[in-house]
Amino acid sequence: MNEDVRNSVLVVDDEEFNLRLLTNILHEDYTVYSASSGAEAIRAALEKTPDLILLDVLMPEMSGYEVLDTLKKNEKTRKIPIIFVTGLNSKKDEEKGLAMDAADYISKPFSVGIVMLRVRNQLQLVNQIRTIEKLSLIDQLSGIPNRRNLDNRVALEWDRARREKLPLSLMMIDIDKFKIFNDTYGHQKGDEVLKKVANSFGSSLAFPNYFAARYGGEEFSILLPDTGLNDALPLAERVRSGVERLVIDCNDGTTTKVTVSIGVHSLVPSDEDTIQDAFEKADQALYNAKETGRNRVCGYGAAALQQSAVGGKRKKKADERESAEVDTVKDEQPARPGPQFNSDHLAALKKLDGINSEEAMRRLGGKAELYCDAVFFFSKRIETNCQTMEQFLKAGDLKNFSIAVHSIKSTLVAIGAAALSEKAAKLESSAKGGDVDFCLSQYPELQQKLLSLHGELSAIFHESACKTIKEPGSASALEEIVKSALAALEKFDSDEATQTVKSAVRYDFGEETNTLISNALEALKEFDAETAVSNLTKIKI
Repeated sequence: MNEDVRNSVLVVDDEEFNLRLLTNILHEDYTVYSASSGAEAIRAALEKTPDLILLDVLMPEMSGYEVLDTLKKNEKTRKIPIIFVTGLNSKKDEEKGLAMDAADYISKPFSVGIVMLRVRNQLQLVNQIRTIEKLSLIDQLSGIPNRRNLDNRVALEWDRARREKLPLSLMMIDIDKFKIFNDTYGHQKGDEVLKKVANSFGSSLAFPNYFAARYGGEEFSILLPDTGLNDALPLAERVRSGVERLVIDCNDGTTTKVTVSIGVHSLVPSDEDTIQDAFEKADQALYNAKETGRNRVCGYGAAALQQSAVGGKRKKKADERESAEVDTVKDEQPARPGPQFNSDHLAALKKLDGINSEEAMRRLGGKAELYCDAVFFFSKRIETNCQTMEQFLKAGDLKNFSIAVHSIKSTLVAIGAAALSEKAAKLESSAKGGDVDFCLSQYPELQQKLLSLHGELSAIFHESACKTIKEPGSASALEEIVKSALAALEKFDSDEATQTVKSAVRYDFGEETNTLISNALEALKEFDAETAVSNLTKIKI
């Protein structure tokens, strides 16, 4: 992983068991986001633009294949690599995913080692490509963006300015008599001047949105979004005077100076305007600055400036845009909360008939706590999963019934329940083949065994309620907690929402509010954002 960047991963799976397990595997090394449906995955991908997506194939309503196809058609998400994580392990399924431009394929039940290696390999490739792209967009001599980078940025800002009817300014900057300087002091000193001039732009422009680039030779260009001519001319004068103040050391121990001429063109782009025409007008203004004596600023259609001018205030909309662009994504998402496990839990799980805990833990790298955590959350979902499968079967919806059974099958394999997994596999196959009679006759047995397993697991993980003395909670604290949690859920950041709601547990806000907070926290642990929001919005603040 790139040491300077904490990469982000979006995990998509309709089964909470898999979401929790993958999050716990990855969260120490990466920022992890989660989504439990195809529609939620697309929203999260557009909102978060993660570096990598781990995507389940079989999901109700919208399959992983459909999600991949949608993301690849969107300019903002098409380059995000996607690894399919699925129980479909036939060569045909793998070929289909890879043919649709999936980056890799991980079969369920997955091992910790395989997941970590394939995620690491994909993110190393992502970081390498970014480094190459960055190098290809940077001028190697001056260290600032090159012409290609400038063209890309101007195109983006031009489209935005045209849509929102905002002003945009371009500066063309040329070092005066640079050929004579090179002939006098040598090309090595000339290179030093190019570096110093490029570096001076940052100190001259206290304006976060500017984009400076080397245009070619001794020419530079600066793009100023959301800036009209009245603001751009004073900024250009600051650039000119900043270069004039530079001290250039000569080989003989003396010093010298250089100056620049600057041409500025400003406009609010319309459908009739072109980027090429805008550059030509800025270049014409530069020519006028040269012709009228050099070391000066000239706006297209404006008089040349030799002294500093007083700049006007930035437009409010530009300030709002700068504020909106601040990255608020946290560097790290904590592991999802769960009960504390001990050796007694693991010992009890090992005694259960039909579960091979040793084999399951081997796939998880021998991490007992990770295994216990996964089984615990599976146990909490068994009853809900059984109800879901029964509803689909009674409605004759064999497609969604097979998807629900597939999820249970994959989870059973992951916790080491091979025999139950085989029963689920037969049901899945029959559902796919349209054999409703077999499903109706065999499902009750699977359901009975699952509910029996649920009873055994509940007994193992039962936590006696312990009463604690809570601090009185203030109305302002409650309001801040609720607003922060809802804001986090709007950003698909269930981890942040969980931690926020969890912070409210130690306060006493009254019986009704305490119950709603408890219900919201339990829903978040189950990845049920809708129920969490419902409870939070019922809290009176």
